[in-house]
Amino acid sequence: MERELTVQLYTQMFALGGAMVGVCLTVIGVLRLIIEVKGYRTMADDLVAIDGILFLLACVFSFLTLKATDPAKRKVFQRVTDTVFLSAISLMMGICALITWAFAHIGT
Repeated sequence: MERELTVQLYTQMFALGGAMVGVCLTVIGVLRLIIEVKGYRTMADDLVAIDGILFLLACVFSFLTLKATDPAKRKVFQRVTDTVFLSAISLMMGICALITWAFAHIGT
């Protein structure tokens, strides 16, 4: 039963991590467009690139969790996946706050 729940959870984290990499790439493209058109500067695009790498790492480690046959290795991969994924989500929230603040203060 526990193994089935683990498989379901890390399968979802694998898919979500991959989707979030795509979101990060889209956000980078939009931010670069705004920077080019409007001339606004923000470090958000650099942070989103770092966040994309974190989501990619979460995706890789969730895959390794699913493939691990040794329970001890699986536990290590689970902890790494959880830590990296939560860090990436937290960074994403910080980036959203930075972007919101930056656009609210443009031209003031």
